[in-house]
Amino acid sequence: MAENEKKTDEISVFIADREQMANKYVMKCFSVSMLIYAATFLLNVLGIFVVDREVMKRGFIPCVVVYIIIYIFTECVSLSNEKAKCFLLFGVITV
Repeated sequence: MAENEKKTDEISVFIADREQMANKYVMKCFSVSMLIYAATFLLNVLGIFVVDREVMKRGFIPCVVVYIIIYIFTECVSLSNEKAKCFLLFGVITV
């Protein structure tokens, strides 16, 4: 029995490690997406892109707020937590 429990513990640790790696990757991709969005916003402000500034601002500000909330959440909660994955996916889909 002890051998079986040991294997179960090893599998649990392996799954938690993979979960944490996947969540870190999602957060990195989310950060890159926000950097691209910020660059687009800046280029629009400089007049390189021709998008109405009010429309761009209405889209950009809520995205930044969601990103900041998710960033703070991921700093406070272990990324191996299943709730972290759900929260990250919610943020990515929302933005």
